[in-house]
Parts: sequence; C-alpha cells; structure tokens
Amino acid sequence: MNTIYHQLFKVDINRTMYIRKDEIGKEINILHNKRTYCVKIPKEINTNITIRLHGLGKKRMWGTGNLLLHIWVNQGNDVYKSIWVSEELSQKGTEVILQLKYERIQVIIPKNSRRGLKIRLKGLGEKPIIDENDPPIYIIRGDLYLQIFTYPERIFSIYRSFDDLSTEAMALEGWIYIHIEEIQNKIKGWLPGNREIQIGHLVNEFNNSGWIGIYNHLRKYLLLDKIDIQVEETEKFTEPGRCECFRMTQSSNITYCSYTIFINKAFVDNPFTVAAILSHELCHIIYSEVIVGRLGSINKEGDIKKESIEIERTVDLLVFLLNLGEFQLRVARDKRLSLGYFNQDNFERMISILENKGIN
Repeated sequence: MNTIYHQLFKVDINRTMYIRKDEIGKEINILHNKRTYCVKIPKEINTNITIRLHGLGKKRMWGTGNLLLHIWVNQGNDVYKSIWVSEELSQKGTEVILQLKYERIQVIIPKNSRRGLKIRLKGLGEKPIIDENDPPIYIIRGDLYLQIFTYPERIFSIYRSFDDLSTEAMALEGWIYIHIEEIQNKIKGWLPGNREIQIGHLVNEFNNSGWIGIYNHLRKYLLLDKIDIQVEETEKFTEPGRCECFRMTQSSNITYCSYTIFINKAFVDNPFTVAAILSHELCHIIYSEVIVGRLGSINKEGDIKKESIEIERTVDLLVFLLNLGEFQLRVARDKRLSLGYFNQDNFERMISILENKGIN
C-alpha cells in the first residue's frame, strides 16, 4: 500500500550526486531543504548506488515520501606503466618525457631513486567508459602509477679464457672466426661505418611509445624503411619472436618479399628484451635481402635442419656485426635468455673478438 501511494502521488524525490573514490565508506554531508544531513556511504560501490532516506520526500495528505539519493562514483581508470632511466641519471635525478594516451608529460625522477620506486601522479590516468544513460558530468581521470627501472649505461664483456669454454662454445667460436670476413664483405655498404645505437635514446623511445618506438628506431637504423614489414604483438607463440616471409615467385626466382615480425607479449615490458628480439628478427630480413638476396633461387636442396642452424648462426653474427649485440648480451645476463643459436659465453666473447679485429 505504501509503495502504491508513493507511485500515485509521486511523493518521493529523486536526487543525483557524485562522490570521489576516496569518499566511499565514509560519511558525507548533504544539504536538503535548507538542512544538513549526514549520509553514510556504503563501503562497496561499483559505479553507482541508490540510498533511500525515509521521510525526506514531499508531503501529501497523510503521508511523506522519501529522498532517493542516486550516488555515482566519479572515477577514472588507473594506469600502470614502467619508466626506465639509467643508473647514473637515477642517482643525479632527471626529467623524462612520457607519452600518455591524452598528452605528453614531463616526469621528474627524484635524486637517489632506486629500482622499483613507485610514483603516483594523480589525475593522469584514463577516463572511464561512460554509458549514454549515465547522467552528464565532468568526468575525472584515474591516476597514473609509474614504477622506475634502472639499467647500467654501459656494459663490458667478460672475456673468459678459451680453455674455459665448453666444447660446444669452442666449436661455435671457431665458426665465428671462419665466417666473420665472409659475412662482413656481404653486408659492406649496407650501413655507413661507425654507426651505433645510443642506448639512452632507444630507452627514451620505449618510455614514449612502448615497444613500437624501439621497432621504428631499429628499422630506421638498419635502413629497412623501404621494405614491406609488418609487426604484431602476439600470445600465439611460445618463442620470444618470429619472422615470417611471404614470397612471390616467377620462374623459381623470388620477385617480391614481405615480412611479418611477431613479438611475444610476455616480453614487451623491458626495452632491452624488446631490442634484442627485434634486432634478431630484423637481421633475419637482412639475411634474406642481402646475404641470400631477394632474387635468389628458392630451389634449395639438402638438410633443412642443418640449413636452419646455419641461418641462425649467421643472423646472430649479423646482430653483432651491425653493432646490436649489446642487447643480446644484456638479456642473456639478466634473463638467461638466448634468442638465436649462440649462448651467453659466445655473446660475452663476441664483442671482444670483433673489437680485437677492429670491426666494432
């Protein structure tokens, strides 16, 4: 009967109000009919809730309606990102430009910042997805949570004695010495001499644009801009990266190539892992375009497994000859991950081998 009465005579009052996320579970004061009332906000609210305040509605004949307080939580979506700075800059303190969805911001890294330090930037997250039936308001953004990761600006190879290497590592090093000059001659002229990647600049690309920024930087560095290459983040493969080639042929010769590089989503949160993966996969393209030649014959015979091993060895060597081996070495040390055929012992010695031969 009471419900029918409220519906017939419309004695209830509907009122919408918004609260901040930090007001959930607390008491707030509202002004109603020139009087102040204390309202307890429930502890658990998803996006909105309705609170019935008895006796604060309209008066009609023998009854009084209620105040239906429709409470909406005005909150955005929090965003979590990593930001990378060198150990030297983290000690001195620095400023880093970070690209967000809505704008670019300047983040101040305090002096003596340690690896793992978390910084909260209020109101720099994302806006929530608003349903068209939600009441119109000024939507606030969530917060941005940054976690600082540090890295050494330079690393040096650990040149173990040849006699301390495993038999496999010795054999691989022998292969390296045999093939260095051959591979170097084939890529001569592909890159101008004395070029090298600036580590700090590459990390800034990652801070600004994520893994795609590193890809764009490496592709430009390797002069692969004019080659048809697509990149895709994936969870379909178990390996860190993969390069697939699409070929058009005529008279058993390749007339056109396009490539797709896949990078495993599990490895995209670290700029050095990303750089190592993409360096290796982009060098597969250089192997195809320069070492073999895009018009090379596709009618090959022989042991496919043996040929695949030879390709991987050559690609690993290419990575170092093109001054990208430091990424492989960093990842091998930090993640115990080798992306090609060579192992950490070979990576450690490769830099020294090339330096001794006056190549890097």
